This record gives sequence, structure tokens and C-alpha cells, in this order.
Amino acid sequence: MENVTLNQDLTKTRNKLSYEARKLVKAGKAKSSFVWDGKIFVIDNKDKKHKILCPANMISLLIYLYI
Repeated sequence: MENVTLNQDLTKTRNKLSYEARKLVKAGKAKSSFVWDGKIFVIDNKDKKHKILCPANMISLLIYLYI
């Protein structure tokens, strides 16, 4: 099946972080994002994996990606 998405049951904060991670992928700033065991991961365009557990991690990632 194509275009099937399965979402984990996340807290409101982590759900928002996951959404922001998916937006980075759509904008072409990251290669992929996924959630594993409640943790959000972003693979950047240099194939480096970033773990996002809180808003501060997302801010650090954004600074890394945009500088």
C-alpha cells in the first residue's frame, strides 16, 4: 500500500515536535523524519541523525540546519 502513515500516540508537545519535523522534510531542509518508541528523529541532508525530545532540541536543530 502506498501513502499509508501510522502515527504513535504522543504527548501534545511531542506531537507538535513531530509535525514540525515533518514540515522540515517537506521544505527540503531534512531528508526524513520518524518516530520510534515515542522519540522523534530527523535525518538531515548530510545523513546525520538528530533526536528531538523537547522543544529545546528542535530549536538546536533549526539553528544547525539554517546556519
